[in-house]
Amino acid sequence: RNPLMTTHIESGVAYIIDLNRVFFTPRLALERARLCRCVSRGDRVLVLFAGCGPESLAICARTEADSIISVDANPVAIQCLHRGQQALAKTKPQAALKLTIIQDDVLHFLSSCQDSFDRIIAPRPKHPSLDGDRCPSLDKNHDDTDAFGGPGGYRFLEAILPRLSKSGECHWYDFAADHELTQNCPRSCAFIQAACDRASVTARITYVGRAGPPVAKRQLRICIDFVLLSSSSGNN
Repeated sequence: RNPLMTTHIESGVAYIIDLNRVFFTPRLALERARLCRCVSRGDRVLVLFAGCGPESLAICARTEADSIISVDANPVAIQCLHRGQQALAKTKPQAALKLTIIQDDVLHFLSSCQDSFDRIIAPRPKHPSLDGDRCPSLDKNHDDTDAFGGPGGYRFLEAILPRLSKSGECHWYDFAADHELTQNCPRSCAFIQAACDRASVTARITYVGRAGPPVAKRQLRICIDFVLLSSSSGNN
């Protein structure tokens, strides 16, 4: 059957999923609940690589955020997210109105966007051939044409920083070996610090933790939350 569609209900919120063409896992439900607890009243939230929108829809339905913008280049995921928004509108019409859905390449969106956000949710993109721990300031083989945002998504993080408001918070998702978590994931933290240094901004890491169960043997999905303390862009 193509498409193979399903509806997943999580804490009263419906997610519409094309199982063949959209990534979704219910095993991140606790992480989505944590994200919702982080959101403050009036927050302007940006969700990058939003997919079918589980984080976006959860924040719409369960928080007092002022607005949520969700960006993804996958047209099938965008269609699923629109259907999820329509489902939310039936039970929480005002919550559904907070959501703006944009189909675009994330790097293109970030380069053209002039808005600032109080909170950005950003999974780190990686090219399958890279381990993701390189960055252009350290790697002579850095290729700015890499469609995944530079080696390990470095250009992606560099593009995010100007869009954070002063005191804004980024929830940065990455992968790490299980033994790294006990040391607060020093490679991922150094990656963030290198991007901040290059952008002449100061940030403070506020949280390092596992996001869901292991994704492979001794491999974890992690989240690092960091708050912008100073900005060269002057965002409010």
